[in-house]
Amino acid sequence: MFGCDNVKIIKNISNKGLYVISVILFLYLSINSFLSTASTSFYSESTVYTKDNVIFSLIVLLFFLCFVIIIKSQIRNVKIKKYITIILLILNILIGYIWINLANIEMVDDRKYVYDSAVKLYNGDYSALYLPENFDGYGSFERGGYLYIWPHQTGLVFFVESLYSVFKENTIYIFQVINLLLLNIIFYIMAKIPKLFFDIEDNNLLSIIISFLCLPATFYCTFVYGNIISFCLSVISIYLWMLFVKEKNSKRKIILFIYSILSISLAYQIKITALIVVIALIIVNILQFIEKKEKQFLIYMIVLIIMYSIPLNLTQRYYEMKSGIEISEGISKLGWLETGLNDNGFSPGWYNYWPAYGIVEANLDNELYAELSKEHIISRLEFFKDNKVEMIKFFHKKNSSAWNNPSYQSLWVQKDIEETEFNVSVVIGSISKVLEKYFNYIQLIVYIGVFLLLLLYYKKLDYVKLIYIIVIIGGFIFYSFWETKAQYTLQYYLMMIPYASIGWNKISTMVIKNVNSFLGEV
Repeated sequence: MFGCDNVKIIKNISNKGLYVISVILFLYLSINSFLSTASTSFYSESTVYTKDNVIFSLIVLLFFLCFVIIIKSQIRNVKIKKYITIILLILNILIGYIWINLANIEMVDDRKYVYDSAVKLYNGDYSALYLPENFDGYGSFERGGYLYIWPHQTGLVFFVESLYSVFKENTIYIFQVINLLLLNIIFYIMAKIPKLFFDIEDNNLLSIIISFLCLPATFYCTFVYGNIISFCLSVISIYLWMLFVKEKNSKRKIILFIYSILSISLAYQIKITALIVVIALIIVNILQFIEKKEKQFLIYMIVLIIMYSIPLNLTQRYYEMKSGIEISEGISKLGWLETGLNDNGFSPGWYNYWPAYGIVEANLDNELYAELSKEHIISRLEFFKDNKVEMIKFFHKKNSSAWNNPSYQSLWVQKDIEETEFNVSVVIGSISKVLEKYFNYIQLIVYIGVFLLLLLYYKKLDYVKLIYIIVIIGGFIFYSFWETKAQYTLQYYLMMIPYASIGWNKISTMVIKNVNSFLGEV
């Protein structure tokens, strides 16, 4: 199919192109994180941009480098590393569990509508599947219509309903505990990536330490919206795919194949943004097939394309059979693109209520709604064409609001917390100010760590080792144009952790060798 020369050209273009894009992205993220910070206003969800202290940021990075050097030089015993890893994971579970119980979060906004829809469907009330009379946007969702407008939430609603059928009024609490357990499974799996992808033996502990330091993820365990569940399944799917590629035993290979496909299919059922991971897996399998000419990659890709949406489709067919109501196609996706390109919401490209109220403006006519959205998009593109500087400012502010927000709205989503003195201090008071600063420096450490990896391992990097980076790039491109929020990018931030740990591990090894060499000469 492809000659040897053509295969080499495709491989080189793929690897070098991915490398250049990765360097540009993480150079942008690192510089932006050095110079400024975006934070979410607690009351309005608008974004506030502030300048950072570059000198203090450099001091923090130097301090962290010293910390890594101490860890590497003082903790060398493999058993001790394993014990510390286990202790950190247990400690993180305890912190998350305590916070879940202290927070006692109430369901609001889309989380509430998802939960309410699940409870109603369980009790035989199918009002979520059709629009109520005099539908007028968000105010109508109490009466129904949520899944009519957004049928992509059907998979998540089904999951919540399944939990509710067993746990009833404890469903929200159980969902939060599941979030917590899956989050730490994510941390454990990601700590294995340096060994599996790069054959680096002594990196697990550092990856776990950085994961433990990323408190925004732990705060998000109270967020009953499927983000962590879908993210966990996505991480597992890619990890199992890598094991599938390396496995020699045919039986185990088939099992890994099945579980990898199943994981990403369930991830897509919970959150359709897992499609970004599906596309990344398709791209990598195409390149592997071209390079190695092995049918396993072609088969995986074909099965993935056929299977990834089946669980969600089956869920929708189940509700159709149960209710006798046809699941709608939902409102036009152009509405989300309109939102992502406009600056009339809380922040540039953030949710501006157009998807909910635009359909009302169109008299519930989806075709008219699509036309109105298209008109808005064309008008916005014409504005960008005539105002290049404003276009650059818009996309910079939009991406900064989503990717340079170190808390990823982890405190903002606690807004309906039980109002104890401690809780209020954590979410909006004196403790929150300390946490915001802390989050800022941890984010900088992660971004710089990935950039160090790209600089120091440039000869060893390829599209397979950087498959999670491909997902991150896909997320960055997608949310540059689609409706965005800082909370949407948290999962991509967590995917950076193993790469960041490798970067810091490598630079610390280089410093130790140079110091030892200098002392030896002296």
